[in-house]
Amino acid sequence: MKSNFLLPAVILSVASLAATAPTTAFAKSPSCAAFQSQQTCDRHDRADRRDAAKKSPARADAAKAEAAEKTKEKVEDKTSDKTEDKVEEKATKSDKANKLEKKAAKAKKNAERLEKKAAKKAAAAEKAAENAEKAADRAEKAQAKADKLSDKAEKAAERAEKLENRAEKAADTSETES
Repeated sequence: MKSNFLLPAVILSVASLAATAPTTAFAKSPSCAAFQSQQTCDRHDRADRRDAAKKSPARADAAKAEAAEKTKEKVEDKTSDKTEDKVEEKATKSDKANKLEKKAAKAKKNAERLEKKAAKKAAAAEKAAENAEKAADRAEKAQAKADKLSDKAEKAAERAEKLENRAEKAADTSETES
């Protein structure tokens, strides 16, 4: 039973060792191994070129051309990386600018809406003040009319009293005459 569980583990360990074993398949120079660093491989490449240059001038020219091409590729890679970074930076800046513009537009619309609301409230308050003024004027006029009517009522009461007095006097004189 235990061997059934160990068999997959053994297969996996052997497969992982085979996958990480050093090979020269990816090395640029015949003297480089896959597990070596890029700097070490570059050193080996330079040494191989020097050896080739010593052996024949045509090979030296080819080695120089190859080295020039590699440096050109490295420079192009670096410049393309920089331009990509700049493009991404500009894109993020433009995204930020767009977001800020949207926020500003939204704030502007909100301010306009609030301004309209405030204008409506001010107009309503002004109307209310006018109505209150008119009501106060009407109240004053009504009070003036009430005062006039009360004056008239007082005068009418005085006249009625005078007439009553006259009627009493007339009744007294008619009694005395009879």
